[in-house]
Amino acid sequence: MLFRSSFDTRRINANASGGTDRGDYYVSFNDFVTDGINSQTADIALRDRDGARNKTWHTKLGLNLDNDWRLQLVAHNVDARTQYDGCFHPITFAIVHDCVGTTDQTTYRISAEQSGEKLTHAFGYSDTDIRHDNRSQGADAFASHGQLGRFEYTGSYRPAKGQTLIYGLDLQDERVVADESQQRDQNALYVEYEGELAKGVFFTAGTRRDDNDDFGAHTSSRVSLAVVRALRDGDTLKYRASYGTGFRAPSLYEIAYNRGPSSYPPAAGFVLGPEASKGYDVGLEFDTAHGLHFEATLFDQKITDEVYFDLATFSGYLQSPGDSHSQGLEIGLRAPLGKRLALLANLTSNETADTTNAQRLRRPKLYGNVGVQFATAGSLRLLVNARFARDAVDIDPVNFVDHVPLPDYTVVDASVNYTLTKQLELYGRVENAFDESYTEAIGFNTAGRAAYLGFRVHF
Repeated sequence: MLFRSSFDTRRINANASGGTDRGDYYVSFNDFVTDGINSQTADIALRDRDGARNKTWHTKLGLNLDNDWRLQLVAHNVDARTQYDGCFHPITFAIVHDCVGTTDQTTYRISAEQSGEKLTHAFGYSDTDIRHDNRSQGADAFASHGQLGRFEYTGSYRPAKGQTLIYGLDLQDERVVADESQQRDQNALYVEYEGELAKGVFFTAGTRRDDNDDFGAHTSSRVSLAVVRALRDGDTLKYRASYGTGFRAPSLYEIAYNRGPSSYPPAAGFVLGPEASKGYDVGLEFDTAHGLHFEATLFDQKITDEVYFDLATFSGYLQSPGDSHSQGLEIGLRAPLGKRLALLANLTSNETADTTNAQRLRRPKLYGNVGVQFATAGSLRLLVNARFARDAVDIDPVNFVDHVPLPDYTVVDASVNYTLTKQLELYGRVENAFDESYTEAIGFNTAGRAAYLGFRVHF
């Protein structure tokens, strides 16, 4: 429970769980409200705070029929409301800063699982209902109602110790109701092998065949290899690599938006096609018996015909013919500094290129976190962390200037947890502790210093 904070923010969390050998349950509730900040710099007339609220319920019920069969029911509901700036009035088409978006999402899923010595079977059916409504100065601007039904079957076969064959099917029915109703099916079959080829050598290989009503059949695949070696004094070294391909059909929401009243040229009427992707990564991990962890990963990803939202004129969804790239190096570190202190760090160097070979928007060339963690034997945990970004570019939608450099920034955050008893824990955090003025996207404000304080009660 968060009971005092900046921007009049409040969060209440509660959950309960229990069970026996026969069955179990889990119920949770989250209520989040904030007054927020003025989201866009262009809002110089209202200068109002753009707040948000979110209420989420989650329930899970499980029933064990016997030692082999289990039934489960999951229900999930999200009721959210967000204020924002920079929408278009549906009649005058003027840019206004009194904008409200609401989301009501309900999901139900029922499943049955059967576990055997060598064979397992899992069946599931889920139904999701999502309603989005957007209003500009109180007038209806854009609304959509989507439904997603999915039947899933996953089976596995273990012919020998350390060897598993996974297979299944995914039948999906998607519907959206906006100004024009749409419906389509996407069915898929997949198979994957997971196995330990030799001591410390692990291999996976899988393929998936998707058949989409609108965009035809596509095959995706992935292979990975990991080699784990035990060193002296309890240290371990792991080498890993993977390669995969992917396919994504434009969502019915993206298609409906381009056909709706909120879209205009060049997006209005633009016919979107599917995306394709492929990429690989190669890395290593080193762990010591004294708690040191280090990992490094080289990655390379290519997206063909990427679908994106038009950030220049906000006309809708567009598509870049050709290839966009991201490649670079990720490093992670956790190093003990004595019994109570630890150094935590992660760093990503990312070189990107869009279809014109220019740097991709809002993708810093260098970003990461560096922090120090302090912990006592049981009651106190403290983390001070600096997050930073370097060499990013964006588009200026007001002056229609592309690839404008964004200022580098470093922001310091801190968090603390203190356990008073087994049932009561206090926590707090300070974001942007030094009140840094920084920009992540041109035209959008960022929050200054903010403090939050709360408590957790365990029964």
